[in-house]
Amino acid sequence: MCKFFSFVTNPDNTSDFYYFDAKQRAEDPFDPFGADSHSHICAYYKINKDKCNKYEYSPLTRKIFVDTQNARIDDRARAERWVKSLDFKTIVEKMIIKPIISPLTLPAVDLPTEEQIGWLNEWRSTRERVGVEKELMIYTVVGSAVAEVVGAELWASVWDAVWNLACGKAESAIQARIKGEFFSTICASTVCRSIIDASVAYASSFFDVDYGYDFSAAVKLFESGLVPAYGGDVWLLYSGTEARSVYELR
Repeated sequence: MCKFFSFVTNPDNTSDFYYFDAKQRAEDPFDPFGADSHSHICAYYKINKDKCNKYEYSPLTRKIFVDTQNARIDDRARAERWVKSLDFKTIVEKMIIKPIISPLTLPAVDLPTEEQIGWLNEWRSTRERVGVEKELMIYTVVGSAVAEVVGAELWASVWDAVWNLACGKAESAIQARIKGEFFSTICASTVCRSIIDASVAYASSFFDVDYGYDFSAAVKLFESGLVPAYGGDVWLLYSGTEARSVYELR
């Protein structure tokens, strides 16, 4: 399946770029995922899909992917220059373009400040409230809200980028750290689940969407180099490339 952001060029006949902007996405005449379907883009602009070049680009990772080169001219360099200068507010108004931060790669925090400890308490309270009120995982709350506004495919694309570049690495590092420290499999699983919840909260910050809850405390922790985790009877903050536990809240 084509991913966000998809566009098409037809360098044999024209130098134009073909894609769906925010207005077209809102009025997309195809299925809900049609805005990032190369076939739908070609059909909409009446382009021969077998004679054009098809690209995908992630504005978060700033990486371009060549889906298909059908035209006689290879215009990847020109396409890359163009898409990297594109204002993505004209594509998805509710999307926030900013660098993806991998928290454990930031300078290690030796001793959290009172403000950072306050963020941990705020995040703990929010996470508990979501579970009590919604009886749902935070991924469902955030994913549903984003999908309703900008589409499930775009949410999946952003979540994959955030997880692969930042959150998955943090979870793996902390998993390696807690192995042997937690004797209960259930406890270790609880830690991993809590890291995923914090990761989803961080991913939510890439969209200007009303989630019904304030996830900013988890975002602030991530962006200050701290990963919150819950071990069953204690909340911990991890920091640094060695994923050291720098604070415990019982």
